Amino acid sequence: MTDIHEDPVFGTDASTTRLPLGLGMGEAVSPLELVAVPEGGESTQGGGMFVQIGRVFIQNKLAVVGLIIIVAFVLFCFVGPLLYHTDQTNQQAVLGTVENGAPQPGHPLGTDSTGFDILGRLMYGGQTSLIVGFASAFVATVVGVLFGATAGFFGGSVDAALSLMDVVELTGVAVRGTVVGFVGGPAVGLLAVCTHRMITPHGRVRLVEADDAFAGPAGDLVRWAEDRQARWALFCRRLATAAGRPVTEVADDLRSGRFLGADDAVRYGLVDEICRPDATIHRLPSWPIGFRPR
Repeated sequence: MTDIHEDPVFGTDASTTRLPLGLGMGEAVSPLELVAVPEGGESTQGGGMFVQIGRVFIQNKLAVVGLIIIVAFVLFCFVGPLLYHTDQTNQQAVLGTVENGAPQPGHPLGTDSTGFDILGRLMYGGQTSLIVGFASAFVATVVGVLFGATAGFFGGSVDAALSLMDVVELTGVAVRGTVVGFVGGPAVGLLAVCTHRMITPHGRVRLVEADDAFAGPAGDLVRWAEDRQARWALFCRRLATAAGRPVTEVADDLRSGRFLGADDAVRYGLVDEICRPDATIHRLPSWPIGFRPR
């Protein structure tokens, strides 16, 4: 004799099932109906991560044009001198050369006030400009990654978040913040004070209180709790100021652990725009090096 035990989800009848509470309101459906069939046919998108990144990059015509321009500059400045030979360092080599000369054979763009070939000047001068530009971009990327990693690692601490917010606001350097995936807790304050703030279409932001802990005597615990409450009130005020929201509303949202999608984050005032291929290009203000005036 075989005992038949009723399955809590599928029951004893394999042809029908009752979904748990909240799924289908308990209506009997066939298990075959639970299989989601995508509309529009099968997807043909394949390849690894770099293939998909390349495909998205090619679809962005502005990015492709920019890449072509950069490659053209690199070829002109670094490959050009190998084909077009000029001496741009020896002053003796230009003795007898016409100064401010018009374009002529041997000098397609003419000569400058010291007799050097202008086309050669552009090539060698472009090398310095490109090296400085690439080096500054590399340094900015490294610093940004380290800065973001630090914010993510210590983001649960209110003190760390306030310290990083002070660095962003006082150094006078334009900082661009981008949410790729998820950011939550006190790290949201660092995002809020950035000069320009962006988020990916599927990015999420969670407003939630910091999870702090303390161990020690009762008297120290009371003093720590008072100091922590004062620091948290300061964080709420600074976050509310950056988002343009009332302090009470921000404090309530942090207390309730509110989730914000990309569109919600823009409306809330924590993000300026959503990253898209046709996103608006913003020129960051060029503040002088030093502390920003309060």
